[in-house]
Amino acid sequence: MLPGSRGLDSRFQPLLGSRVLLVGSRDVEPAEAALLDRVGVVRTSGVGNLRPLIAQFAESLSGVYVHFDLDVLDPAEAVANQWTPKGGLTLKELLGAVTAICDCVPVAGFGFGSYDPLADSDGRALRAVEAIAELLLTRRPAHLLAR
Repeated sequence: MLPGSRGLDSRFQPLLGSRVLLVGSRDVEPAEAALLDRVGVVRTSGVGNLRPLIAQFAESLSGVYVHFDLDVLDPAEAVANQWTPKGGLTLKELLGAVTAICDCVPVAGFGFGSYDPLADSDGRALRAVEAIAELLLTRRPAHLLAR
């Protein structure tokens, strides 16, 4: 349903692609990449240049929502579902990315997706969720610590 259509509060507006930072994506199909590029989604497969990107986004934000598709983790770290491709982030890299986000802008909400408990036979994906959630719930942005 589109904003302003019947049954939806007219205050809701679609999020512009240029307001989305997609971190750790890989194994993207050509049509999917073309769509992301067309709507202006900023993408980075790694976390090496993440802090400047987050800082750039944070300039105009009072808070962010962070969504984690758990198959962003390399399967050597954790298997979150049957489609987890190789070449993902380590948990340490992902926690570093979360720290970078928290240092730049308050996290207003977060969620996890792409988790299949049947694929997580050793529980490492669930432990990753716990580590990420704990960090998000306990870390305040650096600019707020002085208050």
